[in-house]
Amino acid sequence: MSCLKGCINKKCETNKNKQTYPEKFDYCPKCGERLYYVCKECYTQLPDGSKQYCELCWEKKQNAKEKAVDAVAALVDLIPNGGAAVKNIADTIGKFSNRRK
Repeated sequence: MSCLKGCINKKCETNKNKQTYPEKFDYCPKCGERLYYVCKECYTQLPDGSKQYCELCWEKKQNAKEKAVDAVAALVDLIPNGGAAVKNIADTIGKFSNRRK
């Protein structure tokens, strides 16, 4: 999992542009402030590098995934004989998404 870092100095240009850096960077190349782990989606500061998303963005992603899986499940009921293949795709999407937290 690749967690991102960002500058939390509100006056820094990289903060305003929500610029992110790989984990190997420790300091902002523009202002010199220490970089912190940030949410991949909204740029909120995270407590450590164990997650890519803050709780709010993670919940949004999970809800979107569940809606997609539910939509595919509804299609399964409409497709005779092809439903098993569509269900396998939905199950695969669900399994893959659960690993990315």
